[in-house]
Amino acid sequence: MDKKQRTKIPALNDEGKFIYDDEGSGEIQTYTMSKALQAYKEGYAVYIAHPLDEDPDDRLFSAEEITKADGHLFIIKEVVFEYT
Repeated sequence: MDKKQRTKIPALNDEGKFIYDDEGSGEIQTYTMSKALQAYKEGYAVYIAHPLDEDPDDRLFSAEEITKADGHLFIIKEVVFEYT
């Protein structure tokens, strides 16, 4: 039997801290690098969006990659671990 463990979807409250909401699109979009860094440090997958729909978003795997992408649209997604 397959088992999946999911992180909850992060959202930001008025103080800029992450809160969690299981409803919605399953992702957060932000241009704020510090929010992307915070999400990365909390274990969420951070991607940089491409302007063309036919190009897939690229996942960023380090704080340095996120810092270099400052000014672009970041997409924060839940991480799904699949166990078999």
